[in-house]
Formats: sequence, C-alpha cells, structure tokens
Amino acid sequence: MAGSMSDSTPVLPPANGRGPGLGSAAGGGKARPASAMNASAGADKAKYKTIIQRMKVLLERERRASGDETCVTVASPTSVVIHDGDRDFGPQSHTFTFDSVFGEHTSQEQVYTDVAQPVVHHALEGINATVLAYGQTSSGKTFTMDGHVDSSCSAGIIPRAIHEIFSHISLRQGPRTKFLVRASYAQVYNEVVSD
Repeated sequence: MAGSMSDSTPVLPPANGRGPGLGSAAGGGKARPASAMNASAGADKAKYKTIIQRMKVLLERERRASGDETCVTVASPTSVVIHDGDRDFGPQSHTFTFDSVFGEHTSQEQVYTDVAQPVVHHALEGINATVLAYGQTSSGKTFTMDGHVDSSCSAGIIPRAIHEIFSHISLRQGPRTKFLVRASYAQVYNEVVSD
C-alpha cells in the first residue's frame, strides 16, 4: 500500500488524540498538541498554534505502484484515518485529529487563505509569525510552500505571502512612513540546512 500523506510530522503518542499534519504559529503562548503544519492565532485571540494536515495528490508513478490504493483517507474536516494492511496482524486503522484537514484536491489558494493568510495578517500587525511545513521526502512540502511561481493558480504560500505583504505596504506608503521587512526561508534536506 502506498501512502499519500503530506506535510506530516512524527506522530505523537496516540493517547493525545493528535497525529501527523502541517502548521504555523504566531505570538507564542499556550501550545496545543502538535503534529504537522502550524497556523496562526493573533495576540488579541487565543495564543496557540494550529495543526493542519494536507493530503498530497498521488503522482502518476505512485498511482501505478500502488494501484490507486492509499493508506490514508480523509475521515472528516478535522481527521484522517491511516489504514494498516499488515497481513500478520490483520487490517487495523488509526484515526488522527487536527485543527483542519485538506483533501488531496484542495487548491493552493484555499490552503493560503485558510492557513497562511491569518499568519501574514498577524505579521503585518507586528506579531512574530511562522509557517512550517514538515514531512518526509516527496510529501508535498515544496509544492505547498513554493508551488509553481509562474502560475497564479498554483503559486504556493511563500509567493502569495510576499505579494500580500508588499501590496499592504504599497497601500500605506507615505512621506513619513517607513517599512522594514525581514523574512527568512530555510530548508533542511538530508540533515543539511540551506537558506
């Protein structure tokens, strides 16, 4: 069986009711059980991180190898089920709950609007903010974060956030107004950090 889970973190012990996903955080404060993509909460709202799971569309070669069979299904807008087809112990399934789950056909725009745009708005209010994608190789992290820059439909979180930040700045420019934008981007691949 081939899996199609993207942007996942190592699973916390199932007793906490949370599993793999995608995430972002803003402002610090109380943390809820984590496992994937963190999305923001503002200083004026509860301070925590949110965990989002985004399912990856299987590539054609993955479909051929798995016969269209996946080991992960979206059970609800907030949970996924991982099916274990271990022949020695019989079929088992494990449910993991997140703040939100995006199915494999969710658009880049919806992921940005629901997950990253609130983080960008908090950053524009002066709150430190982070969007983090975590997962195994070929799980869809780069597509989620970068997308295809030359296509507005499939642009990822980073180009959309940059566009929104500089659009915000251009609307508020004035002779007595200064803006300082600091951003960092780091990728860890095979234990090597590149930025």
